Amino acid sequence: MKKESSITLTVFLLLGLTVFSSDKTFGQNTEKKPNEKNAVKSVKNSAGDYSESLADVINSRVLNVLRETADDAKSWDDAKTSAQVQSRIADLIWDIDPLSAEKYLTQAWEKSKDVKEGGEKPSEIRNSSARVEASREVLLTARKRAPILAKKWLDELTNSAEEDFQKHNNGLFDDRTARSAVLLQMAMQTAAENPEAAASFAIESLRDGISFGLQNVLIAIQEKNPELAQNVFRAALQRLQSVGIQSSNEILILYSYVYTPGRVFAASNFANPGQSTLAIAQNRPQIKAMAELNPGLAQDFLRISTAALVRLPYPADENSAREQTDAINTILSRIGNTLPQQSQALRERLTTILASTNYSPASDSPREGFVPHQKGEKVEDYRSRLIDNLVEKAEKEANPLRRDILYAQAALKTNAELFERGKDIAGKIQDKELQEQITNFVIYRKTVAEIKSDNFDNAYKILSKNSNAKQKAASLIIGAIKLKKQKDRTQIFNWLSDAEKLFRKAEKSDEDWIKIGFGLTNAYSENNKIESSDILRQTAKLIDEETKLEIGDDDAPLASGFSGIDFINFLSDTNGFSLKSAVSSFSKEDFEDALSSLKSIKNPKIRGFGILALSEKYLNDSKKNLRELEKKAAK
Repeated sequence: MKKESSITLTVFLLLGLTVFSSDKTFGQNTEKKPNEKNAVKSVKNSAGDYSESLADVINSRVLNVLRETADDAKSWDDAKTSAQVQSRIADLIWDIDPLSAEKYLTQAWEKSKDVKEGGEKPSEIRNSSARVEASREVLLTARKRAPILAKKWLDELTNSAEEDFQKHNNGLFDDRTARSAVLLQMAMQTAAENPEAAASFAIESLRDGISFGLQNVLIAIQEKNPELAQNVFRAALQRLQSVGIQSSNEILILYSYVYTPGRVFAASNFANPGQSTLAIAQNRPQIKAMAELNPGLAQDFLRISTAALVRLPYPADENSAREQTDAINTILSRIGNTLPQQSQALRERLTTILASTNYSPASDSPREGFVPHQKGEKVEDYRSRLIDNLVEKAEKEANPLRRDILYAQAALKTNAELFERGKDIAGKIQDKELQEQITNFVIYRKTVAEIKSDNFDNAYKILSKNSNAKQKAASLIIGAIKLKKQKDRTQIFNWLSDAEKLFRKAEKSDEDWIKIGFGLTNAYSENNKIESSDILRQTAKLIDEETKLEIGDDDAPLASGFSGIDFINFLSDTNGFSLKSAVSSFSKEDFEDALSSLKSIKNPKIRGFGILALSEKYLNDSKKNLRELEKKAAK
């Protein structure tokens, strides 16, 4: 192991000297040394590419680490994580060691078959399949590296996973089949870099019907290529025209893309027709509605949707009657007087449905606690009325526990602009522990809002009132990351120093403190590599075999301290708090130091993902350096 390490270091020095000596001795008569062109040529293989150089010259150490990690992952109890890690390692080393890479990819596929669905009760809204998610990772790599295997495995997934998928996926917004789910997930993964491939996946998914995930894919493709997105949409319309629909929700999924991208209503299954289920994208898409871009295609959608709804069998029960009437009313709201024949057909069907079933929308009453919007009411005015309603209920509530919960709900309905009101309402909570938790949360939200507005001095004053050490530390790190743009090194150091003092007191195996440790590692990386490495070592010590951590979650921790009370996540646009962000902040020269810290992690899943992310960063940096050498040599 030591021998490999010293060889790697020597190569770093040789590469550095090659470039340096070439610059320094330009135009001088010196001993014959390899210039940049000779250096690049010496690492090219007979095919003229750099795959051989990556393996033989500078990456042997990293390759061995990745092979060890992939071999270790084969025996992990967590089949999903094992499959993900092995497939990603296969992708990383494919150009360098294709035989090992294919072996690891095949092992990943076999491991994905062992993934079991959770035993929890399926959601009535949307469910995800652990088997499908694990398979997606492997299939994406296979499609890129071994297309024949990808086709074979996708067919295998369709046959083997479908029965299990149907048992667990019966929510309003679930995809139609396991096959369509994995195809649409693959489409989302590739849309940014390869929208053509994403479009191909999306069109292929239509064989099984129109799934909820399709509207996300359409939006992602439109951000890159609007015409391509419309081609996928036309394929969906062709599906409607030729095959029809299995559920009214298929119409509403396409409707959302045409008129309200990022907002999807499900066909109502509530007794109250004024109550609906709405899915809203966390980050609202910045695209024009397709109805604006192509009004003619929107008209085609209305005509074809009308025909599909009219062809549906008449509902046999009240639930299916609600679903169909909801979809019909939605389409009617857009048709108006523009398509008289379609309008008449839908109205006649609506009349027949209401007359032939026991469903009577007029007899339904709003659910308890429902506060309807008033016509023309602004969002902030509606929020204020909603808060007033909760406070009024709390004041009339005799039960102390119920009263405190109502006050907590009211405080959390406020936003950063209503900071003082939120604090005042939280102060009415009698339970001191809950009062402190809600007050801290309101302060945390206001602090982050001030940081986002570059009001750093005010943010620092406000966060000083927060007694929750985790929220305080996270605020300081968010501020330090934002301060990087201000290039105020002194203030950055002060904020990070305060956060570090809090972090050093962290308790073992606390997910929030672990995320804060990752955030500190990342934030320190540009200004203090020694401190960054030390923080990573300390964070690794907090992770034991039982630690549960969402590997890909890059948001700052909420650390709310309470549960069962709804609130809006105001940290969804923060970043830098994940394991990948932490290890990706280390340069090639720091590889061994970071690797030593990661190897000390007792949890195999977290350790494996950390080593994978570190090695990926190293390999990408190596490729970048070689490309730069090639460009210089070409001049």
